[in-house]
Amino acid sequence: MLKAGGIQNLTDARYFSSKAVDLVGFCFDTESPQYVNPRDAQQIMGWLEGPKRCGEFGRMEVKAIREAALILNLDYVQIIPEASADEYASIEVPMILELPGNLPLNDILTYAQAWKGQTAYILLNFHNMELPQLSQFQLLFNQYPVMLDIPITSPNIYHEALRSGAAGINLQGTPEAKTGEKSFDDLDGFFALVQNEL
Repeated sequence: MLKAGGIQNLTDARYFSSKAVDLVGFCFDTESPQYVNPRDAQQIMGWLEGPKRCGEFGRMEVKAIREAALILNLDYVQIIPEASADEYASIEVPMILELPGNLPLNDILTYAQAWKGQTAYILLNFHNMELPQLSQFQLLFNQYPVMLDIPITSPNIYHEALRSGAAGINLQGTPEAKTGEKSFDDLDGFFALVQNEL
């Protein structure tokens, strides 16, 4: 599973769509620098063909997430849990449970078990932290569908993420230099490696 998250512009959306990512995410958490107005996101979604749509909600209230998922016709919602799994049960869209990658493995496994059957993926966020050896998560990868959100900065990280045994990788959109202008050099390198691995 390849997901492109934090999409804020049509340039990113078209690029990732052309690379046949499975899922495109839009951040509706107003506290996040990746926030995109739902109306703008809906316009971008209108241009997309192929990828499914994910709303990235952070710690927003369950009621607001549920309503947005219906209005925007989302295929997935991504949340940072603020309550028990039962309190999110009214969201009738597959969920991606986002957890910090530096949580102790036992804590991650506890979340995974508690949310089993309710989440499509567990997303481990490794941004703004040192990347550990991914082999330490092998038990988790063997038992649950885990997506890695890792800053893609070098071929070594590409290889490690692709060969880790995780079920998916979350890439991130970035702001444009100006409308319609961006460099995708790092991502082009990543997708070239993906093609070689397939």
